[in-house]
Amino acid sequence: MDKKKIMVPIIMLIIALSGCTGPTNGGKSLYEHGMDVVMLMDEMVSSSYGSLMSSSEEIEQMRLMLAAGNYAAPQAVYEIEVLSFRDILALAESEDITEPFSDSLQNMLDNRSAASLVSLVNSRNGAAALASASVYTAGKTFVSSETAESTLYLYTFRNGNPIAIAFTVGEDNTVTATGTFLMIDGFDAKSAEQLQDLLREAGFPGAVRLLPDVP
Repeated sequence: MDKKKIMVPIIMLIIALSGCTGPTNGGKSLYEHGMDVVMLMDEMVSSSYGSLMSSSEEIEQMRLMLAAGNYAAPQAVYEIEVLSFRDILALAESEDITEPFSDSLQNMLDNRSAASLVSLVNSRNGAAALASASVYTAGKTFVSSETAESTLYLYTFRNGNPIAIAFTVGEDNTVTATGTFLMIDGFDAKSAEQLQDLLREAGFPGAVRLLPDVP
């Protein structure tokens, strides 16, 4: 096999696994930083990058479906309360498991709660949906004092899959935004109640709030 054909997928995989860019500080809101990630994901599924990352025919078909969407402007954006890892375990009456954990480990697990929620919702639609969402995940890191706690925004579109942006708070006001396509069918972008029901079915009863004055 041609060496170039071998190296290109390897290089693209390394780029995909590296995830996020370095910290930036442009005075943007969380919503605007989230839209930066949305635009990056739109490019990922629509460009030659997308076809390079498609490892199977099923994933390629899902990529084409995602690429057919219009992600230029959201129809509605929701803020979703992210429960701590301990609170999630409490739902299963297993919160005592975390008692011996250090604060550092607790913080790491808390920071993964939002991504875990998105993955759980996608997993309910099959392995191919979960794999496709993982392949086209994107992110960025920036400096912001807008939020002191990790949170989750869901960007919904008239024509296109919803995109979940998990904002994870780090040290020195750094925030990492990680975007994942939500692979669900028949979702009403204007219904906060339907979104709340979807999260409850997945085992996450966090509050849902419609962001006002979204452009």
